[in-house]
Amino acid sequence: MQFSSSCGAGPEWTAPPSRHRRETCPPHHAFGAALLVWALTAAAIAPAQRADAQTVGHWRITRTYSGTTTSLKNDQGGQAPWPANGPINAPTRDFGNGDQITVAMSGTITATLTWVDQNNNPITDPPPPADVYVLQRSSSSWSYGGEEVAATVTDEGVSTSLPSGQEASVTRPPNWSHSVTARKISKVNGSSGTISLPVDVDAHLTLTCTAGFSGSATAQVTYDVVEVAPADCYDFSGYPNPPPSASTPCAQDAATKLTGPLADETGYYTEGRAYTNQTAQHALEQLKTTAVFYVFGHGGTPFHGCQTFWNNNQWSYMVETEYAKQQIVNSGVPEERVVALASLPPGDLNKVLLAVSEGCYTGYYNADWGSPVHGVVARGADCALGFVGHIRDPSAHTWAYRFWTKLKEGQNVMQAASGAAAGLPVIDGLGNRATAGNPLIVIHPARYGQ
Repeated sequence: MQFSSSCGAGPEWTAPPSRHRRETCPPHHAFGAALLVWALTAAAIAPAQRADAQTVGHWRITRTYSGTTTSLKNDQGGQAPWPANGPINAPTRDFGNGDQITVAMSGTITATLTWVDQNNNPITDPPPPADVYVLQRSSSSWSYGGEEVAATVTDEGVSTSLPSGQEASVTRPPNWSHSVTARKISKVNGSSGTISLPVDVDAHLTLTCTAGFSGSATAQVTYDVVEVAPADCYDFSGYPNPPPSASTPCAQDAATKLTGPLADETGYYTEGRAYTNQTAQHALEQLKTTAVFYVFGHGGTPFHGCQTFWNNNQWSYMVETEYAKQQIVNSGVPEERVVALASLPPGDLNKVLLAVSEGCYTGYYNADWGSPVHGVVARGADCALGFVGHIRDPSAHTWAYRFWTKLKEGQNVMQAASGAAAGLPVIDGLGNRATAGNPLIVIHPARYGQ
């Protein structure tokens, strides 16, 4: 795929550049446009039989509590410790004119992840994964209100020790409230089989009712942890003429949207995983451990489906079959710069939920070369998407921005891909797509492939 006003096939495997130079491309053929869009999309790729996943070991998540709940009305009531294993119940106090009220919850909630078997028994074989991706969410809040209530607040506060807390305040009667919420996706070390994730939370309110009746006040704290998954995004905009340093507009946009919040408030771990200037070998290694995989860059040529990468002024290639790899190597490309998906063991890509190769001919399948789209599903991915002809800019960038937005909002892959192409010029090729696997998947909740 060449990112210019003309269509582009990117580097031809028969003449791989050893230095950077701009590639030319064959003219856009009319048969690749409107009349055969459906046929190309449906038939250009052979069905890929996905390797079955095996479920061995999982993380059991439990929570423990250490703190106190306070509930006072005119100095009557008191404090109660939180039950160690929960649940913790929010205090609620009714009040009327002249009453003084205190409601509070303060302490530490600890989420513990334990590597267990299907019967929830701790195990060491298979060993737990070293890298575990988790989403932590916490909130602290207080509120009061009632019929014609007026009050003087003498003490209040909300806090959570998770970073990136977002504070929200409502200060108009009859319902006053103050809250803080925080959300963090992180990678933690799971090699010991046990992960401890404590968070300090506090919500407290003291007020004196100065007018009104039938008022009530409450305080509440929450904390939950869910396991999520990583996503890896590559962008080679403008290559072989490199963009400014660290310029990865499509990769960065996709990574930001995948981080979420998604439609169900989860998200993928993408910190440091929006790449440029990387090799096909790097991408293959990431592909083995990621849930969502995206490449924006040059692809192949007619009958030669591949995905290309640009690193230190050299091309490298991802193809499906060993035959395709050998053809590229025979043309003079060093073997270490060509990777074949067929070399992976069956099931090696079982963790992949979705792989998107946004490049020319990345979805074009034939028996000799296969295609990157076919290849990732054949090795275990749930779904893959690519293109069966030339694609052009600026439509390619537009499609990318729209596609990841629609996935974030909850559409399935087929809906998002079709909607992203709506209104774009037919000649730009974004309607000529191929999918393998299940195109009806959605990317929420954030998860690995099945």
